[in-house]
Amino acid sequence: MKLLTLCAFFVLTAFLLSGCLVNKDPVSASNDETNSPYLRMNEVKGRIIRHFHKNFPSVENERWLHDESSRYVAIFRENKIPERVIYDRFGYFICLVRIYGPTDLNEDLKSHIHAIYKDSKIIAVTEVSDLVNQGFYVKIQISEAIKTVYCQDGRLEETESIPYEASS
Repeated sequence: MKLLTLCAFFVLTAFLLSGCLVNKDPVSASNDETNSPYLRMNEVKGRIIRHFHKNFPSVENERWLHDESSRYVAIFRENKIPERVIYDRFGYFICLVRIYGPTDLNEDLKSHIHAIYKDSKIIAVTEVSDLVNQGFYVKIQISEAIKTVYCQDGRLEETESIPYEASS
């Protein structure tokens, strides 16, 4: 069971880091495909489009989806980092989600994590923002566990710990 949980974590992390849906790069996929999951621009509420372009003016190649909860999701890459902007079904902004590896995490936060979790290895980062506040869910490998640490405003809170057996 531990191995299954660990494998599921790595598969999910790889999927999220890839920024791919249905085996395609969401930025380069075409709406011309008959089975495309992407919405046409006229299928996205005007309120959403206005908010999105006001708050993310440098983004030009976003793709739009409806998720399983009827939320609108803009998918794009900025500085090679996959990003998602999520709006509720009424068109109100919920959050921005960025998923990246340890090399893109800011050095201050990285050193703060390493100061508390000595000998840890950062595996992946999920950044969540409401455009005012931001928090980071950081997956770290330490000793015989993979932990999720939530970081916000200089505070760290361990939210998950999955034991695993290291292969020799």
